[in-house]
Amino acid sequence: MSVPPSSQPLLAVHQLVVGFPAKGGRGDNSALLPYQQAVCGVSFALNRGEVLGLVGESGCGKSLTSLAVLNLVPTPGKILEGSVSLEKQSLLALPADAMRKIRGARIALIPQDPMTSLNPVYTIGNQLLEVITLHRNLHGAAAEQVAIEALDAVKVPNAKQRLTQYPHEFSGGMRQRVMIAMALACEPDVLIADEPTTALDVTVQAQILALIKELQAERGMGVLLITHDLGVVAQVCHRVAVMYAGRIVEEAPVKELFSKPSHPYTQSLLAAIPNMKSDRGNALQAIEGQPPPVGMIPHNACAFAPRCSKAEPRCTEALPPVASVSPNHTAQCVLV
Repeated sequence: MSVPPSSQPLLAVHQLVVGFPAKGGRGDNSALLPYQQAVCGVSFALNRGEVLGLVGESGCGKSLTSLAVLNLVPTPGKILEGSVSLEKQSLLALPADAMRKIRGARIALIPQDPMTSLNPVYTIGNQLLEVITLHRNLHGAAAEQVAIEALDAVKVPNAKQRLTQYPHEFSGGMRQRVMIAMALACEPDVLIADEPTTALDVTVQAQILALIKELQAERGMGVLLITHDLGVVAQVCHRVAVMYAGRIVEEAPVKELFSKPSHPYTQSLLAAIPNMKSDRGNALQAIEGQPPPVGMIPHNACAFAPRCSKAEPRCTEALPPVASVSPNHTAQCVLV
């Protein structure tokens, strides 16, 4: 039975800022050696029973945001400001041991590349049982039964026999199913899926997305789906947040975003999607230029202005406010 999205946030991220030391710096946050922001004041809420898509070009800060949620920002990066709450429990203030108990048990991650995420020298069973033993405190036959049920849930055939096999004995799609099984074995409240269909062929992509959507609906999890593919968003998500240069520039229900995109960046992304009927024989529309690298993201202007065909002088004079397009639709643009 499908569990409908709730109105109370399960996961709340507020004004999250993540930075890295300036080139040559020591990362001491001094005036002479400041941090360069890669995530610049990101806020969003994820409800139970909801799939929220986080989309944008490569390098915009999507994966870094997800790592910050788990308090796993790679060194020498640092969370500089903001808060992350799981059902009102502040995660960033937790001691390391307490946070380790949250990861995997209450917030699980499906990493980007299934080909390199599994340890090639351990069996699938070894790796599944490690997660189950750590987070559910089960051992022996009880832990093995949970591992078999986890593989069954993601439609891996002959689950008991396959526990004894190694990652190289699985196809790319089956490895991704194993990663999903590992993420869901502890029945988390939040699932973060970071580009879960990367490097998979189109048929397998569709199967994996259908599987995630089915399991999410059955279990009522909140899912943060990170992708650059708007087709995936249309297929799976309830809401979508569009990210550019470390900021969320537009957020809306999926149908409303596709029917009424309000930020020029979102409009450009949608215009770049090929249409087999109307675009036949025509060149694909492209977004000219490149996103600004970390260290060159403007904090007192619209970062998209240099690439925007609708830019006005005021776009470079101040950071645009977040405007309300409709009760559930916002965009950070002076033209809204």
